[in-house]
Amino acid sequence: MHNYEKLKKNKANWIVVAVIVLVAIISLIGWSNYRSHHLAGTYTNQATFLGVTSKTKLEFSNDKKVKMTNGTTSENDTYELSGNDLKIKNEDDEVIMRAKLADDRKSFKVKSIAGDIFGILKNIEFTRQS
Repeated sequence: MHNYEKLKKNKANWIVVAVIVLVAIISLIGWSNYRSHHLAGTYTNQATFLGVTSKTKLEFSNDKKVKMTNGTTSENDTYELSGNDLKIKNEDDEVIMRAKLADDRKSFKVKSIAGDIFGILKNIEFTRQS
């Protein structure tokens, strides 16, 4: 009977531990879901074409905004992230860039850019700045 009383006494401790573990698991799932739909940080690309070097910088924020700088700056663009597929839209909600995000989220490659009818800008890679 001594073991039964010990087990009964520790029952409350086991319940507390189980609740803490459950909350931790739910938090990890929630964070993973949040992260899968948001991107933050600055990604850059420097390209040379016909002797002209251009640098493009994309600054992503958690509020689904992206600031693009490449000679001029656009601040009203937004982005959508579905898995590793990235879409950047202008203020008129038109897709201006599609890209594939790397699994480690440290880079992405352009799949298409609006106005690039010859596909010259396809597969340009942007890398995250630390």
